[in-house]
Amino acid sequence: MDDHESGRENAALVAGLLILPKQQRFQELAKAFASAHGHAPTDTGRIVADGRVVAHGWSGYARRYRPEILDWIVAEVSPYAGFDALLGAEGGYYPTMRIDVDWRMLPLADAYDAGQEDRADRRRAFRSMPGQDALAEPEEVLPAPRV
Repeated sequence: MDDHESGRENAALVAGLLILPKQQRFQELAKAFASAHGHAPTDTGRIVADGRVVAHGWSGYARRYRPEILDWIVAEVSPYAGFDALLGAEGGYYPTMRIDVDWRMLPLADAYDAGQEDRADRRRAFRSMPGQDALAEPEEVLPAPRV
């Protein structure tokens, strides 16, 4: 897949995420985390890790693993060791979330903004979104990523 196709696919995924409430966006990130860490859903809706049930449904999984999910994505896309380090960055730093490059940055930006609001910090993430033409270009909006 070339960069153009990858960019169009990412734009379609972002378009699918934008219609979801923020909680469901985070659940999609939780599914990506689960897949990357060998956690899997069962036919009954339970999520299994290391041979044991760790959550009943994706919302429970997202709540249980929230700190780990945020630390995982921050470590993958930034030089910061984890989410708390990103929130507490010195010098007034606020991140640019390249949602136009990686759909996972959208739920991360949502979490960053909420975390800063909880801390009464005025910083918010700058969001670099796919262009309107890229969002409108796909013939169909892809469903939110399923991993």
